[in-house]
Amino acid sequence: MRIPGLTVDFEQLPGALPVFRSAVSADEWLTVPMTLIKGGGRLLSVWGTDRGGGQFAVCAAYAAREGLVWLDLPLGARTTYPDLTPLFPFANRMQRALFDLLGLRAEDVDGIVRFVEELRALRGVEPHELELGGRIVVTVDEDVDPSNLADVMWAITTRCEPSEQVDIVKSAWSSGLDPRITPEARARGETSHSKLIIDACKPFGWRERYPRTSALTSEEARAIREKWFR
Repeated sequence: MRIPGLTVDFEQLPGALPVFRSAVSADEWLTVPMTLIKGGGRLLSVWGTDRGGGQFAVCAAYAAREGLVWLDLPLGARTTYPDLTPLFPFANRMQRALFDLLGLRAEDVDGIVRFVEELRALRGVEPHELELGGRIVVTVDEDVDPSNLADVMWAITTRCEPSEQVDIVKSAWSSGLDPRITPEARARGETSHSKLIIDACKPFGWRERYPRTSALTSEEARAIREKWFR
């Protein structure tokens, strides 16, 4: 069967809830959620599986108007798949778990950032509003790895001035799956919550005069390992 707006064929699984599953290509791994987002869809989970014989797959579940959409991306012997974090920033935590458990690594994809920019223009929202489930949003400079918690905490403790670079946004976009929403608010159909915004970037006004980072770059660290720790 087909879901409106998508060209992918889905199999509806038996059960009390409408669940639709499809094996997809690497391109469809991104184009399907792009379409679901425009209809109010949201990411629920990302996981991987070892199918034996060195064959892997990565899966994602989305909540859509039609029901639960389950995408299955066979990887074969590959260990990389298209990164979902530009669409769903909180997917980073699940993708890190995939790497820790199975060695499957998310890779950057050209064009997806442009889609996020177009979505922002369409909805009139800022990037932090695209993350439905997150309550704490941190912005960092390009020299900080946002997937590395230690790097992010280093940026917060060395570059953020709390009196100037911390803000709270009330009534931000959330999800009906949010366990922190009170039963009374849920009964009224309210699915919003507040978000803590932390700007952990160098101060823009004097960023050129900001002290240089003394830590080694990844290239420098690699060169040292290759020279002295073979």
